[in-house]
Amino acid sequence: MTYLFKQIWNTLFQQLWDTRNHILHNTPNCYRTAESNNLDSKLLWYSENRYRLFTHGDADLADFDREKIEHMGRKLKRKWVQHLDRLHKVFTLESKNLKEGQRTLTNIQRTRRPPNQRSKARAKSRRQQRDQLAMARRKSKQSQLQVTITKQVTTTIQDREEQRIKDRNKKFSDKKEKKKIIPRVKSRNT
Repeated sequence: MTYLFKQIWNTLFQQLWDTRNHILHNTPNCYRTAESNNLDSKLLWYSENRYRLFTHGDADLADFDREKIEHMGRKLKRKWVQHLDRLHKVFTLESKNLKEGQRTLTNIQRTRRPPNQRSKARAKSRRQQRDQLAMARRKSKQSQLQVTITKQVTTTIQDREEQRIKDRNKKFSDKKEKKKIIPRVKSRNT
């Protein structure tokens, strides 16, 4: 009976069981070798083209030999490829910005190259914005000046009106006092 079970096991399940154990316990399989070969080719490509793909300061990071690459582990290769991909993206972005006229820190005080059509349009739009802003400031100053003038005029008019009312009330009150005083004096004499 055990012989029969062994034969069934070996014919039906042993091959599947061996494959799963190889995958589980890190024995070489097709996916890992394909990924490792892909990473090797990318690292070699970056190494061969490092002066065209990276800045001069970063080019030394991609200095790999075939021997170094073969001795690296798969995870380390993957990390290097990710890192070099990032550096390449940064380099392409910086190159694009330099073509459009953006300055770097090392040449900030140098004179600019003659502007291209795009930068002329930008300069024109900046001038228009600056002129519009200056016009708005002038208008706001004028309106502020008009507001202060109208406030001053209204306060002087109000002050004059109040002074006239006070003067009239003072005259009127003086007349009443005189009338009141005079009759009292007359009444005492009589």
